[in-house]
Parts: sequence; structure tokens; C-alpha cells
Amino acid sequence: ESSVEEIHALIEHHPDSAPLYFALGSAFARDSDWVEARVAFEEAFNRSPLRADYAFNLAVSLDRIGRYSEAESLYNRALELGDDGQTVDRAVVAARLNELSAVAAGKKP
Repeated sequence: ESSVEEIHALIEHHPDSAPLYFALGSAFARDSDWVEARVAFEEAFNRSPLRADYAFNLAVSLDRIGRYSEAESLYNRALELGDDGQTVDRAVVAARLNELSAVAAGKKP
């Protein structure tokens, strides 16, 4: 596992590297720093918008900071992109989307 500082140093030399931003987001997520994780996952997704795992992790980080509408959109995008069933657990995403729909409808999750 790389430290946040090490990943930042690598990003300085490779500022367009989606995998480095994804690694940075993962490091922040491990520390439950969801605000910083969201920023890093968004950078990764913006650089590589066809990666289902990037969309999924961005959705999770948005979900964790209470930005449910944006999270819902990204969960759906992850499902659209992840048709191989390996990068995104479709059942987990579908269950969370149902919970978010219930919350939006004013029901308890």
C-alpha cells in the first residue's frame, strides 16, 4: 500500500494518470476520508470515464458524503459500463440504488 504522500509525488510526475488518482482515492477511502477520496476518484473518472470501477468508487464516495443524487447517477453509470460483472457487483449496486430511491421517496432506507 502506498502512502498518500508517495502517490502525490507520483502524480506530480504523471498528472494525467487515472490509475494514480484512483490509488490516491483508495488510500483516502481506507482512512475514511471520503471528501478527499471523492476528489481523487473524480479526477480518476474524469481521466478515464469508461472505467466502471472508477464510476463505482466515485459513487461510493459521493454516497458517503451525502450527495445521494450524484451518487445515484454514478452508480447507474457504473452499471452501464460494467457489463462484465467483474469490476462492479451488480447486486450490491442495485440494492443501494433501491435504498436511495426509498430515501428519495421519503421512506426509511
